[in-house]
Amino acid sequence: MKGAILTPIAYVSRWGALRVLLPIVIVFEATGLLQRDQAWRGDLVWTLDWPPVTFVALGPLVAGCAAVDAARLGRGVEHFATRPISRSPGFAVWIAYVVGVGATHLIFMVVALGISLPKGFDFWAPLALVNQVLVLALFASLGVAIGKVAPPVLGGLVAAMISFIAVYLWSYPSQHLMPLNLGVRTTPAIGREYNPAYLLPQALILLTLSLGFLLPQVVAKGIIHRRVVASGAIVLPLVLSFTIVAPRLKDAMEVPDHCGSVSGVPVCYYAEHARVEHVYNDALFVLFEQARNAGYGELVPARVEEMSFNRAGSSMDSRIGNLQIGIEALEEHGVDLRHVALSLTEPVHCAQLKGDVPPSMTYATDLGELVDTWTEVALPGSWEANGHSDAPLSATVAQQRMKEFRTCTYAHFLSDR
Repeated sequence: MKGAILTPIAYVSRWGALRVLLPIVIVFEATGLLQRDQAWRGDLVWTLDWPPVTFVALGPLVAGCAAVDAARLGRGVEHFATRPISRSPGFAVWIAYVVGVGATHLIFMVVALGISLPKGFDFWAPLALVNQVLVLALFASLGVAIGKVAPPVLGGLVAAMISFIAVYLWSYPSQHLMPLNLGVRTTPAIGREYNPAYLLPQALILLTLSLGFLLPQVVAKGIIHRRVVASGAIVLPLVLSFTIVAPRLKDAMEVPDHCGSVSGVPVCYYAEHARVEHVYNDALFVLFEQARNAGYGELVPARVEEMSFNRAGSSMDSRIGNLQIGIEALEEHGVDLRHVALSLTEPVHCAQLKGDVPPSMTYATDLGELVDTWTEVALPGSWEANGHSDAPLSATVAQQRMKEFRTCTYAHFLSDR
């Protein structure tokens, strides 16, 4: 059995389009890891969900090349379809692509994890990796199916086009299960973890689709009716994807426990973002010290905690300031002082801002004035630079407004004056 698997892999790798595809896969995978200065470092879910961004191009390439190889290498050897599955031309192309492209992708995922050194572990993370390989296997099986009935060039183009359309239709986030949705995350996933109620059915759907496209090519006519297999491969995944309602990620019971002190204020980060705490601590120090020195001391929160998806960080009267870590900082491009002030000021914990009704223009104006006043206190000259022609808020007005935001008693969250 070992030779039956390795021999077709070696043959397709030597004589097929796979030998041209693999260097392209390596270039795409390496380019994906080098983009955005590895902002995903330390964040397990983000580390695993970012690299599949290349699948929008790799998917059509894998399907197209597999179709070309299935058409070229399968010509004249159709009688092998009556042999064991492992010796059929379709299986030879499919297993070569799954092993070749899948192993290349997994190697780069290991490299990504080595760069990231994530601080936590998710029990279902390995399944997320398996699903990535299953998606590549699906593209390969689609290519094999089309290559069986079309000439090489036409089959390659058709397979690539169908794969691109499938990525467009089945990979976007939805309330329903999307078979090709691999996250493709571009923002932090702190406070989130993989949901097995999504990943397990997704794996089943991907495997069913792959086998459905593959079996008619490797099983002799009469053993399994090809139309039945093809229909099942299309209908079952569609039914499952539209009947399963589950988020791909769910809330994790994680709290920011990497704590220190800035100007006497306790500040806590998630361990995944400890690498950027020094730049945020410097910004917080300036905001806190300058506010106290200028008589705006009530703007300074009693405690600061990093925000995540599963918790706002502040509650009524808690005086806890929310700190949102920006992408620019994770990409090591520095921290915007105004962004930090906005993060500490914006009352995201208030129920009035969590409904379907958008906030009022009065609230947006008042929030902007308060943020820009704090920024001006910490960085003189920024008030005019932010487009204001009048004077900043007085200490009394600014501190009163901040109190209303923190206690959610501000009167104009949803209505204008």
